[in-house]
Parts: sequence; structure tokens; C-alpha cells
Amino acid sequence: MIEYTKLYFSLPIIISLPLLSISVLTFFFPMANGNPGNITIFTPDSSPYGLTFGEWTSKWWQWFVSIPNDGKHPLNDAKGCPATNQEGPVWFLAGSITGYAERICTIPQGKAILQPTLMQECSTAEQPSLKTESELRACAVSSASHFRNIEVTIDGVRLKDMQKYNAVSPLFNVTFPDNPIVAAIPGPSQAVAAGNWVFLGPLPAGEHEIHRKGESVDFTGAATQNFAQDITYHITIK
Repeated sequence: MIEYTKLYFSLPIIISLPLLSISVLTFFFPMANGNPGNITIFTPDSSPYGLTFGEWTSKWWQWFVSIPNDGKHPLNDAKGCPATNQEGPVWFLAGSITGYAERICTIPQGKAILQPTLMQECSTAEQPSLKTESELRACAVSSASHFRNIEVTIDGVRLKDMQKYNAVSPLFNVTFPDNPIVAAIPGPSQAVAAGNWVFLGPLPAGEHEIHRKGESVDFTGAATQNFAQDITYHITIK
């Protein structure tokens, strides 16, 4: 696996809701131009744009691993904006292979934004010994059990209670290209992902800044598996 894909969380209590209901948190943030505005943050019990929160995290992974491991992959670009295969109502943002990135990004107005703070996925292409959904799920949750100190700020305002944005995906299909960004067998596979996510409704037009950081601490294996992410996006919505 690539180094930034793991996280610890206690699973949120999921409230039974009608299929198409959307649970959101709306915050009052000062905008960069001095004018106030509302920012919507979707929670894991919501169904934005007709899909569950977990299904959207699956779509993020399908997008992320479908891009070959070259200069265009967002993980390899410390300064640019992920623009490859950005389709539909949600714009996907990513982390960095080095652990640090400060990126400048222009996103069309009206697009929601989904990005992981820290996360883990397990697939049959990466772990061929895993055969069932329950085994993949256990792998993702267990591997994600070492994440600490997750922080997210949006336009200078720090989000609280980040554990409420923890989510586990359903089983999903994914296809790895010939030159995959992760150590996987190219071709079709099944996977489950677990992680902590920030899923924003469309931001108001103008300038915004999203900063996130977190770390993984794991001394249980034969070798330590420690890493950190510190990612800043300077975003223009227009």
C-alpha cells in the first residue's frame, strides 16, 4: 500500500434514515473577502446526490486507483490541482506521496468536494489471500487502527469532533491499470475502504483554503509503519 492510506476511528452510530434523506452540518464561516457564508459538510449518515456517503468514498477510490502511476497522478504532484477524470457533481482531492503538499486549485462553481484526511483500503488485487467481503472489511478497519491527531481547517476555522466523519465503504469493484499507483495486480478487483473524510457541499465563489493533517503510528509489525500527511489546498471557486 501507499504510505498515507491508514486510519483509526471508532465507528459512528448510524441513525436509520429514509433512503434519499441528506444529513448535513451547516457552519457559518468568515469568507476570505470578508463576507460571511454558509459551508455545508455532509456526514456519514447522509446520501448526497443520490448515493450514500460510503458509496461516494468508493467512487473516490475508483477514481484514485484508475489513474496510472505517472506525472498526472495527483499523488505525485505536490503543487497542482487534480483535474484528471473529474466528472459528476463531486470534485475529488488527494494527498501526497511525500506526505506534504501545498496546492493551488481552481474548481468549477457548484461542485461538491470530497477528500480523505487519512484512509485505508484493502483489495483482492493487493492482498490475494483475502477472499470475502468480511475479510476485506476487517483488513481495512484493522489497518486503519493507527491514525492519530487528525485536524482539518476550512478558511481558518478548525472542525471539531473529527471522529464523526469516519466511514467504512460497502464492497466495491475497482480496476487497477497496468501501472498502478499501489502495489496491486492490474485488472479488476474488489475492495473495502475505511477512513476519515471531509465531504463539503459546493463552496461559495471566491478564494478558500482547506488544510488537513494527521499521522499513523504503528509499532506492532516487524517494522514500524509511521507516516504523516500535511496537505493545504488554496482553492478558487469560479
